Amino acid sequence: MTDRRTTATRAGFEDMEIVVKSQWPDREFEAVALDGGMTNRNWKVTVGEETGPRDYAVQLLLPDDSAALIGINRDTHERVMHVVDRLRLGPRLVSWRREAPKAIISEYFEDRGADLAEDTTRAAGLAARALALLHTSTVDADLPGWISDPFEGIDWLFASVETVAPDLAEQFRWAMEVNARCGRARGPYTSCLLHSDLSRGNVLVNPSGVGLIDWEYAGLGDRYYDCADFVEKWELDLDQEQVFLDGYRKDEPLDFLAAVIYMYRFTSRLREGLWAASISKANFIEFDHVGYAKSCLQRLVEIAESPRFDDSVEAVAAARDGRGAR
Repeated sequence: MTDRRTTATRAGFEDMEIVVKSQWPDREFEAVALDGGMTNRNWKVTVGEETGPRDYAVQLLLPDDSAALIGINRDTHERVMHVVDRLRLGPRLVSWRREAPKAIISEYFEDRGADLAEDTTRAAGLAARALALLHTSTVDADLPGWISDPFEGIDWLFASVETVAPDLAEQFRWAMEVNARCGRARGPYTSCLLHSDLSRGNVLVNPSGVGLIDWEYAGLGDRYYDCADFVEKWELDLDQEQVFLDGYRKDEPLDFLAAVIYMYRFTSRLREGLWAASISKANFIEFDHVGYAKSCLQRLVEIAESPRFDDSVEAVAAARDGRGAR
């Protein structure tokens, strides 16, 4: 997310003002709109306090009924924020506003970006260690998500797209068949809490470390799916991917880890495309969701046609059958 100065005409300003004045009555504040947020609006708010000005992030959330349509389990989201606080994986939660306008207030984490290759390499290592902590600390947690599982969640999204955009759904049908093949290759797995949306805007990096934000789609799933989501969305090159693997790996053989993450890159991109298609009629923000869904389809073709993909699916299936390391 990037700071951007705003005026009262910026969408969401009045709601943000209600939230801030409710949290800090009679306090002076300044607000800066933040880029990012496909279904929410984000603000950096500087509040005058007795010890001096202090920065916070205010995230305005969709109403629960609208959120549910695109796969956000708000009950899980709220409970997850306390897990994040306990594990210190993101900015400290200050307040969860349940009444309208619904919002989250947290301490502000300054993102320094990762535009240079060396910055992305550092981010890959930091994210790997953060995800390893998240996944190992939440095995079999009672935190269900609607689109966090790589197979049930994908089926949920596809059913939604069939309802709101049947023509788009038909274009994704072949990819659903490929993902079913991935599910057969993977077989049963132990679930844990996943972030489920590890885009560049949701993994903030500065000299003090990494902070994961925007946990709306969090829920249970296969931990390697989360890893693939980061690797795919950050477009890591082979060297950066190796840094991630080394930072995340515990007991599993490196070859298996690389294979299962590459296989799930397909599923990650499929979820992204189906999500865009499912929201295409909602118009929460001004964005070409249909165009984005079709760009995801193009990327899915690239992954599926890669020799590495077939090799990865076979390696994962071999590990499931005991023919290879797992």
